[in-house]
Amino acid sequence: MAKRMKYKIESKHPDCGEAIDRQLHNIALWCADEALNSGVMTDSRSFIALRVKRNWLDGKSTDRELNHAVRNAKDARYFRDSKARDAASVAYEAAKPELTPTRVRKIINRARMYTNWSISRDEMKEQLSIMGRPELLA
Repeated sequence: MAKRMKYKIESKHPDCGEAIDRQLHNIALWCADEALNSGVMTDSRSFIALRVKRNWLDGKSTDRELNHAVRNAKDARYFRDSKARDAASVAYEAAKPELTPTRVRKIINRARMYTNWSISRDEMKEQLSIMGRPELLA
């Protein structure tokens, strides 16, 4: 069963004061965590990028630190093993500072289809409904 989490819908980013949809970021991070923890990923750069992204959302990391972590996560995508490559790609996309509902849908679908993440469509639908974003499941 999927982990249930609570999310703030929207807040202001501490560095720039712009409204960010934390929910979209947290859903993308959740999917990336599940993809990376499916047992295929060993490169720490993807895990670090997600940690920096969480810190950035909380105002504990700067834009510069996030951009550096995203660049490192991009480099972590080059694996021979396709499952590890796909998990790293999901993490790279989730770590980016700009997220749209369309991009999050792609992250969700890629995490479900191309990694060892064993979550059924019904479980995903339930989780996204709990988060108040059922429309993200394409």
